[in-house]
Amino acid sequence: MHRASLLRGLDSFVNRRHRRGAAETAGLADFLDTAESYIEPSLRYDPENDAVTRVYETTGLFVPGTGETVSVVVRVGLRDRAPPDGWWPALHGTDFENMSDILENGLQPSVGVYGENIHATAAAPLALQYAHHSHHGRMLGPKREVAVGTREQLYDVAVVLECALKDDKVEIRKNTFHAISGAFLQAENQMLEWLVPDAEDCVVFNVLFFFVERKMSDRDKRKRQKELAELPKQPRKLRRRA
Repeated sequence: MHRASLLRGLDSFVNRRHRRGAAETAGLADFLDTAESYIEPSLRYDPENDAVTRVYETTGLFVPGTGETVSVVVRVGLRDRAPPDGWWPALHGTDFENMSDILENGLQPSVGVYGENIHATAAAPLALQYAHHSHHGRMLGPKREVAVGTREQLYDVAVVLECALKDDKVEIRKNTFHAISGAFLQAENQMLEWLVPDAEDCVVFNVLFFFVERKMSDRDKRKRQKELAELPKQPRKLRRRA
């Protein structure tokens, strides 16, 4: 089976990547803290033995259709989960409120254009579109208007799962999300959707949190500035002299 090497995964958009300790030095620890707060500690790696969790600074990654920018992505590693050898690494975008159930019970087949399957992709923009898009007439999608630390910018937090698909069960099909088809070459659109038939053919091993910068009106900005002004002042840390 031909692997879709033309498709752009998350690494294509990463400008800088930071391990847990380096995230604080880079001023991004508040993004990591926010992301980890969404997952039960028992499911995450112990911070002292975590070689998986990362904070990524991204460029050129945005939500197709809205143009909203993703500047930070946090990968939270899941404890005791690893992709089996030879399985295909893939991405699955989902509604934020579905995440906890998926982490507990795994991804389950759902009915779509191509029948009942688990849907995934190698393309980060497509996975993000599924995670950020409110579909089936429901206002789900990301967790909206999230405040990160003391930043004035508010974010929508979209969930994309890193998963692995059983190699001999993968079926590659044409993209059916027409709103995003213009972001890819015609040849790429022919291989955007990856399908497997059963839950046992897919393993979720990490969670990616995409921090999408919300388009804020002047009123939103003033409200956020007022909220920040009302926060208690943090004591200044004294530097030790060498």
